[in-house]
Amino acid sequence: MNDSPHFMEHFSLLPDPRKNERLIRHGLYGILFLAVGAVVSGADGWQTIALWAQSRETWLQQYCTLKNGIPSWFTLRRAFQIIDPGALQNAFAAWMADLQKTTQNAALAIDGEMRMAVEKRGGWRGGRKARHPSYTS
Repeated sequence: MNDSPHFMEHFSLLPDPRKNERLIRHGLYGILFLAVGAVVSGADGWQTIALWAQSRETWLQQYCTLKNGIPSWFTLRRAFQIIDPGALQNAFAAWMADLQKTTQNAALAIDGEMRMAVEKRGGWRGGRKARHPSYTS
């Protein structure tokens, strides 16, 4: 999906509310990227988000900078506690709206099981294939 809206286009513009840049070990974009990936994959808490990211660090490094490795669950929680929830909601909604336009309302396969089920049935609604949301091109 080369024409898909980039995750970065929407989320990299969020202001980082952390004050002391010298003490920041993990970029906000990397934290957001791995958290969204983990939650879409079924993670349901800070510890499971961190575990998901640790098991996929090599893959994550392809899409975001994690120069200090995967943040701890506590760091993830702290970052989300201070992010402006309205700005985060707006960024997510804009990303989803762009993704919906790009896929022309096709079913989005959130996980491999859904994609396989849709493809075995011969497509989704009028023969359209399920597409996996793409974080980058």
